[in-house]
Amino acid sequence: MSLSGPVANLFTRFWESDMKTSLICMHWILCCALSAAVLSARDTRVAADTVVWVLASPESAITRALEYTGFDKIEGDSCQKTASAELVVAVNDNTPFWADSINGKPVWKVRFRDIPVGYNYTVMRKRDFEVTLEPTTGRLVKIYSISDEAGSSDTLPQPSAKAGEAFFKNWRFVVHRSPEKASVVPFWEALKSVFIANPAGTKIIRAYLAEYGDGNACDSLRWIIIQHGIDHPLPAAGGYVPEYAVNIMMTLINAQTGKPLGAGSGPYDPADFAARKNRK
Repeated sequence: MSLSGPVANLFTRFWESDMKTSLICMHWILCCALSAAVLSARDTRVAADTVVWVLASPESAITRALEYTGFDKIEGDSCQKTASAELVVAVNDNTPFWADSINGKPVWKVRFRDIPVGYNYTVMRKRDFEVTLEPTTGRLVKIYSISDEAGSSDTLPQPSAKAGEAFFKNWRFVVHRSPEKASVVPFWEALKSVFIANPAGTKIIRAYLAEYGDGNACDSLRWIIIQHGIDHPLPAAGGYVPEYAVNIMMTLINAQTGKPLGAGSGPYDPADFAARKNRK
């Protein structure tokens, strides 16, 4: 059966009208879905933007860095005048127990110039220091200094974060994140207690602040001060040991009392150490 004439025209107009209505409905549904997606994305962005940072400005980062370092307590020194803070994205950071959580994310780099450093209380050289802080918690990641004028050029490549973590675990140290509040004894005071080698005559100084446990629920806050490229390495027991094997040393300082707790070899990459040993 075929339709023709007025009946056919009426059916055609009804079909076209129904199709238009369907298309309009589909368009409206699609627009609603897109609007919901945009609103959802905006909500996510707003939620991310409202995360509270403990260190939200360069001034706050410098203040926190001074709490950890104690550089502002140095008599006759005005390090605040040279202090600067920059928010950067961490790239290839090798800090044990920190690297995985900060690489690719923003961190504060606070820099201090011409900080007096010596052996015990005798000042021998001024050095620049860089303090890395995690913005959302304000925690200390590390303190770092490298000198073009001091120390041995044979520093060993800096160990990876995994090598550093394995080193600390091998010594049965339980390493936790640094505390949110600074220690009683700041870094500058702890540096005076380093006795295994002269910090002023070291190419690289790296320091962490961490809680350590002995496995018997006895935790304490300690400064870990590591020296690379020592100008006059201590003689090793048991015969000759090449310079590259003794020019990375570590001192542990009680961060509550300032007393040294011990010293020994610092973390290194075993594979690199073995390769260099075979070349010598």
